[in-house]
Amino acid sequence: MQRDELKEKPFCLKDGQIDWVENTLKDMSLDEKLGQMICPGVQMIGKKQIEEFIEEHIEKDVLDTEKLSLTSEEDFEKLILAYDLSTRKNSKYKTLEEDAETIEKNGYRYPALKFVRRHL
Repeated sequence: MQRDELKEKPFCLKDGQIDWVENTLKDMSLDEKLGQMICPGVQMIGKKQIEEFIEEHIEKDVLDTEKLSLTSEEDFEKLILAYDLSTRKNSKYKTLEEDAETIEKNGYRYPALKFVRRHL
């Protein structure tokens, strides 16, 4: 997939986010890539659980991923799914428009994002 395609719907990624995706994929082994495709043993995480994750971590109306301390695979998955949810038209949340740097903490790598409540 070309960079320009990642900037369009449904992805709508910024340059910094595309860099993160490309660097993450480049650093993954074949087994890790296959694991991402197959995801054995992964439980389904629903919209309600994602929204609860966001609400649990919002402080002063902002969930700042730089302040998160992820300690489980499930929380990491919820963070990634929270970003996906925030891109949807009818989502209660959105991410602030910034070029995200990469956070590396507790063995996890993810973009520095700020989630806020969307006023529908």
